[in-house]
Amino acid sequence: MLNTKKTRLRGMTLIEVIIAMVIIILVTIIAYVGVNTSASLLQHGKDLRDSDGAAIGEIESCINQYNPDKADTKDTVEYKVEVREKSTDNNGNPLVTVITEYEQTAVAGVVTGDVNGVRYNIYMPCNAGGGE
Repeated sequence: MLNTKKTRLRGMTLIEVIIAMVIIILVTIIAYVGVNTSASLLQHGKDLRDSDGAAIGEIESCINQYNPDKADTKDTVEYKVEVREKSTDNNGNPLVTVITEYEQTAVAGVVTGDVNGVRYNIYMPCNAGGGE
């Protein structure tokens, strides 16, 4: 008597295994690119923060050494003063109304700081009073 019962094949075919491997490889590559880009951006941000910190430190040291009586350069700086009133309209939108404005001058000592090839000029007041 012949065995007429059909045998069922179990397991995955070679094509199914290859397709599964390709999908796993693609997901892994996408995840690697994302993590690598994120790490690169974090390092770039850290480098920017570090360079800003050095610039701020250099400027602060220039300011700490500043003496208005012995300033190398003194300039007259003109600036505009506006006195404003903040309010809201009927709909609750903010409004800013200029009540008065005037121009004023003050004598300022110039503090110069060089940070990474960039020159900063900082104007420090020489007198506590108003303009001269």
